[in-house]
Amino acid sequence: MIPLESYFVVSRQANQHGADEMHPYQTRWDPKTKQTQRITWGKQLERHFRCIVGNMMSQRNLISGEENVTREQAEQIRDRLVMEILPDGFTGNTFLFGMLDPKDEDIAQGQSLLVE
Repeated sequence: MIPLESYFVVSRQANQHGADEMHPYQTRWDPKTKQTQRITWGKQLERHFRCIVGNMMSQRNLISGEENVTREQAEQIRDRLVMEILPDGFTGNTFLFGMLDPKDEDIAQGQSLLVE
């Protein structure tokens, strides 16, 4: 779900800028010129959109015995997720847990992280 959240975050930021406006720091390596070039907000958003599919197709994300989805299936799932999930309630997760999460400051050293 991290790539989906990243897409929503970049989407919200890209909406505040133009798709053709240069991103302030994101760059891509251009093999033709052998130089790093800054990219636009639109290209950055497109990259995050593609990453959702790549994440779903990654072997490292499979549960033992689970079969990988095809690119077409992953694109269909991605399109539904992007269209049907409201980004406002989905983004903002810090992905911190246990001793690192301020909400969990009451967890004692050595206590299982699998608690309410």
